[in-house]
Amino acid sequence: MGGTEEGKKKEEPTKKVPYFSLYRYASGKDKLLIAVAWLCAVISGVADPAMIIFFGKSVNDFATAGKFVACENDKDALLAEFLESDESLDIGLSQPMGENILYFVILGCVVWVTGFVQTSCLMLSSENQINRLRAAYFSAIAS
Repeated sequence: MGGTEEGKKKEEPTKKVPYFSLYRYASGKDKLLIAVAWLCAVISGVADPAMIIFFGKSVNDFATAGKFVACENDKDALLAEFLESDESLDIGLSQPMGENILYFVILGCVVWVTGFVQTSCLMLSSENQINRLRAAYFSAIAS
């Protein structure tokens, strides 16, 4: 019969905590660090679509690089010249690919720097907040 009494007990709903109350131990400096980390996360997140665009440009450069070389010249003569020479056939690929490689390097550096800054800012902010939380907890226990 104890089971019916337990079923009649009304369970209290769990209290929901507002999101911004999680930062009640954050100082102005901590909030600034969180904002900088958020901005770096956005910049780092924009890098994925940018990389897709740069990759698309690279694929287009590959596809169109030698497209008209064989049409302008005699195919047999062009092939014979390429096979006899020790040099590679210049089809105009080095200039656009050099630009694309530069874009990829710059994009990689930006992602690395923003990821580092984001992680550092969040770690500093969380360390500061947890120290304030511990101080408040120990002062509450001591009193």
